Amino acid sequence: MLARNYSPASYDRSHMFTTGWVWEMPFGKGRRFNIQNRVADFIAGGWRLNGMFSAYSGTPFTVTGSAQSLQCIGCTQTAHQIGPVKKLGGLGPGQPYYDPMSFRDPLFYFNAANPEYIPGSMGINRMRGPGFFRLDPGLFKNFRVTEKFNVEFRAEAQNATLARRWSNPSGFAGAMLLTPQGTLDTSRANPLQNFMCSTSVDNYREFRLGLRMSF
Repeated sequence: MLARNYSPASYDRSHMFTTGWVWEMPFGKGRRFNIQNRVADFIAGGWRLNGMFSAYSGTPFTVTGSAQSLQCIGCTQTAHQIGPVKKLGGLGPGQPYYDPMSFRDPLFYFNAANPEYIPGSMGINRMRGPGFFRLDPGLFKNFRVTEKFNVEFRAEAQNATLARRWSNPSGFAGAMLLTPQGTLDTSRANPLQNFMCSTSVDNYREFRLGLRMSF
């Protein structure tokens, strides 16, 4: 019982990878591919590419059950795990990330005539939601207008690939509409009720352009 209350924090990410780079392009006056023509050097020379790539694993979430099956004020009822956890990888409403039939609300087994209030077999924060990645590149170029006057062009992007960051799946096992035999009641609309489905997503992308003058 006590061991099920030990868990990673809700913000924990078990894997994080971040890398950055800067590449001075080898074109232009005084570089590997030397450009002597002043106009061609002004256009093609002096470019610099940099950026950052990040990838993160998902954060933990709890598969919960109905509070009526556990008489404990302030406690969180967890679900029963009734089969092996199968990752389906679905993303979006009606597309389960984990197989929802691996879990069951303890209230499903509750007998009002002979009530037995027991906690679910799962602990808290035992499952992890989807991870995400993002690419943030930048492109820069220095234009030497005169000996003392320079202009820097800057083009930067956040999440240039429009990678999606999905929320953790809905974890309330009591939402499923089941038959008395424990199968999904397909005679009713949306019997999953989005249990084990990620229904919200953050997929913003931002571009910034700028000029910086120095003298």
